[in-house]
Amino acid sequence: MFALKPFATGIALSCAAILPAAAATLPVADIQTFDRGVRDAQISSLYSSTVEDFEVFSAGELSGALRTSVGVFSTIGGTGSGGTVTHTSGNTGSDLYVRDKPVYGRINTTTGGSNFLDSNDTSGVDWTISGFGLFDRIFFTLSDIADTGADFLLTAGGDSIMSVSEKRPNGAVDMIMLSFETAIDELTLTFSHDRLNDGFGIDDAGFGLSTPGMSNPPSAVPLPTSIAFLLAGTAALAGLRQHGRRKES
Repeated sequence: MFALKPFATGIALSCAAILPAAAATLPVADIQTFDRGVRDAQISSLYSSTVEDFEVFSAGELSGALRTSVGVFSTIGGTGSGGTVTHTSGNTGSDLYVRDKPVYGRINTTTGGSNFLDSNDTSGVDWTISGFGLFDRIFFTLSDIADTGADFLLTAGGDSIMSVSEKRPNGAVDMIMLSFETAIDELTLTFSHDRLNDGFGIDDAGFGLSTPGMSNPPSAVPLPTSIAFLLAGTAALAGLRQHGRRKES
């Protein structure tokens, strides 16, 4: 275990002081990283939650979107060219890959499991959550982001909420949770790398509801393509340093 500071210094959190009137009811969001024990406790404390560990899927390169218990995962494009692709027989590098063994620092993080979703050196992953009812927590585990110096970016509905531009250690694991002030019912997260010879793993991804009876704000409208996040950069980073820990693989 070690402090999150090296990760936090590479994070750029979006800030919005003014929202359009139509988006005024969208919830405030907070982003934090935890070690495994705290992360598991956070999920266990939710009123309801659903977690996808990818264990039910056969290992191999996908040929289209992966529909799971927590939504749809799909590539955002690009053709991978790194060792992950060239050293796996039959791998075209044109789509995501369900792995059942570690590969270049990308690992399974499910206790007792083996599978995880690999970006497969493509440009990244879209995760669309829709049709499951209300939720105010989203959580996931990332492995091996930006270890070759590639810039990593996480966006929600098109708005940047986290970026990593400093080179990370090989195989680093980050357990992340987004917390919304009020419940929402759909969202697309985009995880992207700017190099096609580098990638990352996603595992233990899910969503939950913290309190029964939570609802959308009274005047809420369907979520627009771009969801605005009110994140005070200084306060958010302080929260990350206070609560976050990164677990080495």
